[in-house]
Amino acid sequence: MNTRAGLLFTGFLMIGLVACGDNDQTDASNEENETGDETVVQEPSVEIEEDQEDGEESEVPESESEVEAEEHNSDVQELKRFDSSEEREAKTTKEDEYVVNGLFVGGEITDGKVIDEMDHGLHDGFERLVLDVYEGNFQEVRGQAKIPNYFEVAQEYYPARLVYTLNGIRDQADEFPSFDESALFSYMDILPVFDDSMMILASYFIESVEYEVFEMHDPGKIVTDVRMLEKEEHPSVFSVRTRSIYPPDETVADIQNFSTELDVTENEHVRTIHSKDETLFVEEGYYRTMEEAEARVAELQDDLDFELHIEERGMFDLPEVIE
Repeated sequence: MNTRAGLLFTGFLMIGLVACGDNDQTDASNEENETGDETVVQEPSVEIEEDQEDGEESEVPESESEVEAEEHNSDVQELKRFDSSEEREAKTTKEDEYVVNGLFVGGEITDGKVIDEMDHGLHDGFERLVLDVYEGNFQEVRGQAKIPNYFEVAQEYYPARLVYTLNGIRDQADEFPSFDESALFSYMDILPVFDDSMMILASYFIESVEYEVFEMHDPGKIVTDVRMLEKEEHPSVFSVRTRSIYPPDETVADIQNFSTELDVTENEHVRTIHSKDETLFVEEGYYRTMEEAEARVAELQDDLDFELHIEERGMFDLPEVIE
């Protein structure tokens, strides 16, 4: 992942080559033609290599379209992906330490907790999302917990979103926050999970952001502060995914089936995503080009009992419904 050393090495190599070239030209210019009294400076010759058979030049200057394609391919390679190696422990106070990638972990490993309230607020320079943690379960909600449950919060891309994995949670609030006045969030919803003591939430963005996650004690809260980054350009990706599923009839069983079968591909990017009309689907991964996506589908399709689709998608696009 570290390309800085490679770039430095390339820079030093280019400097060395330029220096050597300068020395060679100086030596050539100092050579005298000994055939006469007059000193003749030998000019460096420019040779055009030609094909011996048809006389065509072996080196053809790149066209503008080729240069543009090369620049585009370079941009496409800079796709953002979640990096789980960047793990940070959530602080117990706001530190103004915003990040653009990675995983925040915090809280205590416990059970019998409920996310009973979720609030969104606008502040000077940032927006705040708060999850209030209570004691209890789906049958009875008691007072607020002193320490929040164990949690993980990570930013993902295509679409840009924060994913909250909440352990020891037995129920969640009836309503999600309204983001009508938000300049950053679009909406928030729950993702299917196959564990009755866990909840996974996803909040989606409409702008590039950086974020900070911290916890509060007595009462227990999980707090996320988000602020806007400068406008960024992101290339489209090609998502290899399943059809869309309409909850609640098929959701859990089909999502579990899709996820289980795609998990055996050993792709760490398999995930469940919301799409339009409150539908859900499972994505195997996203790729830089249509050709890469098509090759991946061809590799996997024969071993699956459901059809894979390819969808071109931007960073902030809400995925389409595919039936």
